[in-house]
Amino acid sequence: MDRAARNAEIVGLYSAGESAAAIGRRFDLTRQAILKIAVQAGVFVQRRRTVYGAFDWDAEGVPVELRPLLERNGAVKAFRIQRNNAIKRNVPWRMTLAEWWAIWETSGKFEQRGREVGKYVMGRHGDAGPYAVGNVSIILASQNCSDGHQVRRRRKARWDHILKAA
Repeated sequence: MDRAARNAEIVGLYSAGESAAAIGRRFDLTRQAILKIAVQAGVFVQRRRTVYGAFDWDAEGVPVELRPLLERNGAVKAFRIQRNNAIKRNVPWRMTLAEWWAIWETSGKFEQRGREVGKYVMGRHGDAGPYAVGNVSIILASQNCSDGHQVRRRRKARWDHILKAA
């Protein structure tokens, strides 16, 4: 899909009432990028506050009743830091705060997370693909580091093989 077609689809979705964040997840763009595209197309951009479904859900897909707990235990801040770090590394992020929290809560390791020895991290399977439900698990930081080294060694070996053949 070329950029003009993509932007037209984005503007259409935004004009139809879909949130910039939801569109951004679909196209792997930031919310701000979606709003910029809408403004450039002449679409009136406004801030929206939405309640989803019969339950009170906030814009990040978290039940309103659960939000204070996540704020107190540092989950919201940890989620945003991990998401922003992934985006800076050009790793696609396809999880809501609620999905991210469900993975940590199920593991029972949230209080033991960190990058130090013996701590746990959310790692991608094979250190590849997006951060998405089904492609991540809670593993020891040392295992995540080891997985990353193995991936880099395989990439280097492939390039060495290609360069020798050339």
